[in-house]
Amino acid sequence: MDSQSTVAQSAAAVGGGAAAAVPVPDQGVSALQFLRVLVAAKVKKPVSDIPAASTLKAISAGKSTLQNELLGEIQKEFGGDGSGLGDNAAEQALSDLAGSPAGLAYARLGPVSQSQINRIISSKMPGGLGAGGLRTHLAQRWGLGSGRQDGVLLHAISMEPSARVTSETEALSWLDGVVKDYASVNSVHLGSASSHQHHHAPSAASGMVDSAAVTRLQLRQDAFVREQMELFAS
Repeated sequence: MDSQSTVAQSAAAVGGGAAAAVPVPDQGVSALQFLRVLVAAKVKKPVSDIPAASTLKAISAGKSTLQNELLGEIQKEFGGDGSGLGDNAAEQALSDLAGSPAGLAYARLGPVSQSQINRIISSKMPGGLGAGGLRTHLAQRWGLGSGRQDGVLLHAISMEPSARVTSETEALSWLDGVVKDYASVNSVHLGSASSHQHHHAPSAASGMVDSAAVTRLQLRQDAFVREQMELFAS
């Protein structure tokens, strides 16, 4: 039996089976989303304050170092030598860069975004809460598929905590805030497990398990599996 099945059974045993979140139609990350998040993180502004019509030149406000850094990271994320961005990339609107050959070919997280997401998880999340735990929470509570999960983790780059979060509850609360901002910026309609239960469950006494509890069970199960593997290897 795999760990995912064990976690599901454990959750059912504790609370009688958690109501699933209302699924959100899945969609992968887009070039425009990456561009807005990258710029927002660099200039320390919310993604909502970065219009699709803005240009790297205007955003950099004459700071050539910042402009070149942004261009370099965009080229690295999209792949290739930068020719796919077209001429005078710094003077093009972000929406035009997203519509360039390089932008249209962008369909999944690249090396720049992956590196930033991994850095945030390793340096700002509490010990034991990794990418798997965050994705489990996004699926269980918010009904997000792998593409939307990528989108939320990408969006998180623009909302990085200022210091390491010390508790799992606080970390998942931060992640919920990222989900809501991601949904607002990208016009995504959310239906969480908690809201689904509120409208359809008779009361809290029915013993529903919240997503944080499921995530904790997942983490404990993963730790148990690792311990067993280490014992067999010794």
